[in-house]
Amino acid sequence: MKFYIRMWWLFTRAALRTQLADAANAVLWASATLLGMLLEWATLWALFARFGSIPGWDFASSSMLFGLVRIAFGIAEMIGRGFDRFHHVIRKGDFDRMLLRPIPVAIQLSVAEFSRFGMIGAGAVAFLYGCSAAHVSMNLVSVLYLAAVISGGAALFYGLLMMQATLCFWTVDGIEVANAVVYGGQTAAQLPLDKLSRPLTFVFTYIFPLAIINWIPAKVLLTGQFTGLALLAPLIGWLFLGLGAIVWRVGVRAYTSTGS
Repeated sequence: MKFYIRMWWLFTRAALRTQLADAANAVLWASATLLGMLLEWATLWALFARFGSIPGWDFASSSMLFGLVRIAFGIAEMIGRGFDRFHHVIRKGDFDRMLLRPIPVAIQLSVAEFSRFGMIGAGAVAFLYGCSAAHVSMNLVSVLYLAAVISGGAALFYGLLMMQATLCFWTVDGIEVANAVVYGGQTAAQLPLDKLSRPLTFVFTYIFPLAIINWIPAKVLLTGQFTGLALLAPLIGWLFLGLGAIVWRVGVRAYTSTGS
């Protein structure tokens, strides 16, 4: 395990050095991502300003949902950006070269990307505003729970990215279907689950459990009342990552070389 962690750190450090070689470009990309996320948050504000609060949810509490999902997805995409772009690897035939290296392919693909810090930063701003405006009382237990929820959410999104990449072993033309789940899922996760239709509620609770690592923890922080499912939320995210890893291994074993 120490060997794999060290290898991941060496790959990540080399990637960050490359990205930061042109510091102005790296900061520009991160700033553009930050601005884009803040504009999306402003759109959420405009909806509440125009149509008023949803029963049980206002702009402050919805900002918490927005922030949680953006932080979790930003962390997952920052580390797993290689899985998100895996269809390019398959198209170019670069996967064969990666298989020849004495390092697991998953580690080679799990290289951090500096620009994702912008999404994480925007999520943090929205979440902190939401907590302040909703008068959420934070104590040590809440902070520890929040950290666990964010890690579980990042793990769940990382698992989704691995499943999306696995689809490329059979088709790269159908990648948009997976994108609809990954990116559409994060959009749905920033909305109050109890305001969605029953079919969508079922999908995002029991099939892709985004609500469990976002909507339910947000309710806990707002009310201060922990439930059994809320306490299991971080673990469910990590279990979903384990499922994603299993699916990924099945795809790697089914892969046939592109040849010459």
